[in-house]
Amino acid sequence: IRYPSAAVFRASQVTLFQHPDFERLGAVGGLALKLFSQMKLFGIEWEGQYNPLAHPLLDPLWFALFVLGLLVCLPRLRDFRFAWALIAIAVMLLPDVIGGNELFPQELRVIGIIPPTLFVAAIGARTVLNRIQRPGLMFLAAMLLAFSGVRAAEAYFNQWGNLARKADHPDFNLT
Repeated sequence: IRYPSAAVFRASQVTLFQHPDFERLGAVGGLALKLFSQMKLFGIEWEGQYNPLAHPLLDPLWFALFVLGLLVCLPRLRDFRFAWALIAIAVMLLPDVIGGNELFPQELRVIGIIPPTLFVAAIGARTVLNRIQRPGLMFLAAMLLAFSGVRAAEAYFNQWGNLARKADHPDFNLT
């Protein structure tokens, strides 16, 4: 490293220890607040620099399936087929816990949680589908999944997309 003091200075700027709540609450309280905000990103709220709508990672249906998937995976931690996703989520959240100077999770630091999170939600979905025996309930489950997809497309194209267009070209308006 040509300028070690510059590297150390930047590392000291992006640490959790620099956040005012950390000084006010102490190490345990600041870390607990940070971990709580990271748990909220899955299905409650996710504020952040690259998420102007503050939408969580999962919509309510997929969040419920994720929670069910967690309940299925946790008792089976000795089986690597179930444990790898939970381990991956924990490992992928570490960079933001260690290097996060904001209380909300920074999108680029936690992007690695998306595949294992969807895997756990898929385990929850598979658990529900295994319990459904009647065709009417299967149709209802398919409609809920389709509604979730339509809702995601609407959020992407009509809400987030319009924000991006207005930010790039303030005079551009599709309405």
